[in-house]
This record gives sequence, C-alpha cells and structure tokens, in this order.
Amino acid sequence: MLEARLWQRESMRGNYPSPLQGDGGVLTPGRSSVPSNAYARWLEYVGDPQDLLARFRRAIQDGDPTPGALGRAVVVFLAASWETYVEELARESAAKRVAARLLTAGDGHSVSQHADSMHNPTVEKAGRLLEEALGDNPWVGVAGGGMTEMATRQMINRNQTMRHQFAHGAERLSLPESVLVQRVQQFEAIVASVDDRARSILCAQMGRDPW
Repeated sequence: MLEARLWQRESMRGNYPSPLQGDGGVLTPGRSSVPSNAYARWLEYVGDPQDLLARFRRAIQDGDPTPGALGRAVVVFLAASWETYVEELARESAAKRVAARLLTAGDGHSVSQHADSMHNPTVEKAGRLLEEALGDNPWVGVAGGGMTEMATRQMINRNQTMRHQFAHGAERLSLPESVLVQRVQQFEAIVASVDDRARSILCAQMGRDPW
C-alpha cells in the first residue's frame, strides 16, 4: 500500500517509469529517488482520507459518539502527524548534511535536540527548525491543494490553533466529512511540497539527490 502511494506520487511528476513500460508496476527509481523517510512515514500514518475517516468513525463509535468527535479527531491527528513529519525531516536533513560535512556533528545534535523539544509546530516554529537543519528557508515556493503560499501557511496555523484549543477544553468542532477529507488532502499536498523544497535545497548543497 505504501509503495503504491509513493509510486503514484512520483510517477505523476515523471520521476518513475510507467508500469506499462515493462517494470511490472514495481516501485523502481527513475530520474529521482523516493521521497524522504519522513514523507514515507507521513503516508504510513495518514493514508487515504476516506480510510482515515472510517478508522476514526470506528474508534469513536463507542467511546465518544458526539457530533464533533470526528472533526476533532481529524484536526488533532493531522496536527500530531505534521509535528512528527517536521521533526523527522529536520533530523533526516541534518544527518545528511553532517554526513556530507556540510554541518558539524555538534550542530546536527543541536537540531535533534530542538526537534525533540518541539511542540505544536506553527509555520514559524517549523520554519526555524527546518532552516536550522537545511541551512536555507524551507518555505520558498511551498503551497498545497491549490492554495497560495500565504493561504497554505494560514491553513497550517489554523489547524494548529484548533488543536491547541481542543487540548484546553474548547467547544467541539462539527465539520462535514467532505471538509475533513479536503483538509487531509491539503495537508498531504503541503507535506509533499515541503519535501520537494527540502530535496531541492539539499540537492543544491550536495550535488546529488539526498534521499
């Protein structure tokens, strides 16, 4: 399932050969390698939006069958998954730069420590951590789901704010499932865009595909 989704994402960009060209549909690197390990973990956690909602519906059916439970679950889950992705990408990027002698081991350790202590990463917090790990601005050109760069950043912060409000007893959210599916799809597009930006930065520094 994970390999199929990775192939689908990269083949849409022309990075993998088509399964109709004799490779039998196996995930085979073409002009580019697979995305970062951090992105692979994101796909593993989040999965298909409809399947994600179905899993949450089953989980809350007995324990919390209120109208806002599904919306709250999706918002909190996306916030946690986004936090995990940012932390993992920072560690992975710093490790690549340390191995390439572009970052000292001490600075790489500092990135890891800062990732460990990160909580509720807004665009600003994520930007500071990723810039420390990558050595460049991670937000240039990052957009997802048909949104502008500004709208993308606002959506991330809005989701993080809602997650914070839920943690402090705010009123439960009731959203149509179509909106929740769109939110999952938007976040996946954002994560893919951040991953591409990180790869572009590291490629320029290392002279090769880092992943």
